[in-house]
Amino acid sequence: MKQAKSRSHAKRRTAEVIHPPKVLVSVSLAHASWRDFLSGILNYVEKHADWDIRILHEPGNLNARQIDDAERDGYAGIILATPGSIDFDHLCRSTIPLADCGGWPELRRRKKNIVCMLLDNAAIGAAGAKHLLGRGRCSCYGFVRSRFDMDWSDERQTAFAETIQATGERVLCYELSHEATAGTDIGELRDWLVSLPKPAAIMADCDRRAAQVVAACSDGGLDVPRDVAVLGVDDDAFYALHSRPPLSSVVPNHVGLGYRTAMELDRLIKAKKASPAPRHVSIQPKGVVARESTRPISSSSALARRTATFIRANAARGIKVGDVVRHLGCSRRIAELRFQQVEKRTIADFISECRLKEVCHRLRTTDATVATIARECGFKSAAHLSNLFKKRFGQSITDWRCDTH
Repeated sequence: MKQAKSRSHAKRRTAEVIHPPKVLVSVSLAHASWRDFLSGILNYVEKHADWDIRILHEPGNLNARQIDDAERDGYAGIILATPGSIDFDHLCRSTIPLADCGGWPELRRRKKNIVCMLLDNAAIGAAGAKHLLGRGRCSCYGFVRSRFDMDWSDERQTAFAETIQATGERVLCYELSHEATAGTDIGELRDWLVSLPKPAAIMADCDRRAAQVVAACSDGGLDVPRDVAVLGVDDDAFYALHSRPPLSSVVPNHVGLGYRTAMELDRLIKAKKASPAPRHVSIQPKGVVARESTRPISSSSALARRTATFIRANAARGIKVGDVVRHLGCSRRIAELRFQQVEKRTIADFISECRLKEVCHRLRTTDATVATIARECGFKSAAHLSNLFKKRFGQSITDWRCDTH
């Protein structure tokens, strides 16, 4: 009889279902970077932990009732990456082990059973600066943050600027005006990019922002990467590969962040006592994927760019090829050779073209006589200008002026 009862108890114990620990993950899957992050978590769980992963529906709201329900239902841990509306006060009072992957200042009050996981944003900014410095000397370097104030963006910009300045180079950071909106932002960004000394090299705080920089360059008639090199962060194929030209990008280790987050949370869950103080872990970037948007500057390209910049600024002052060569500080033969290699025309032809562009601008915007415009733009005479103009545009200055008014 006793043996029969013993076998009966054993069968009931065998039939009992042992449920794996439930872990709540608040993460948006709208961006490739956070999908990679979740992939890292799942990689760890597959190898080292038998978790029942529950992902909050976007936008990932976590209110007091949901936190209480998680306590009651025996959730083993929470991973907070990209939340929506969160009751941080309630979360700070909760005893459920927590992995903070967003650097939320509201969670600094929580001291026990919490691990703070972040990408090393300073290392990301420094990596971007080193990549741009390595492609060849530029007239200036700049950083463009997104429209919204984020600590991670500040950290990337600060490290970028410090790394550039340590080499003695010039750094110009884009400052959003207080009145800027989504509608006016690209226009303001375009004007800022046009105003920069060329060639310039720009790092944006993420690929989405870098794609906007490329668009603003296009609106301003700037060539990427000849006038402005552009570097993003995240290596998000949606932006990086579909931008024209394709974007170079710093690659944060989002998979590694997810894997290490799961590892650290697993330690908290398995610990016999609550951790007495927050643990902080940062994950280094993987490196930089170089594409067309930061193509290295050749010596020929650099010299041709200096030549073109000087001519555009001074063409209307009557400069000649000799003036350009003296500014460059090299032989006339080298200046002509390098310029023709890149621009496929002579320095004299480019001077003439820039002068004629200035003439067209003044013909459209002023009532000045042809003689006055010819004198102010460095032509020998009004007749000389008229002959060149007709040869270039196929009509007289008078007819052209009438057609454009």
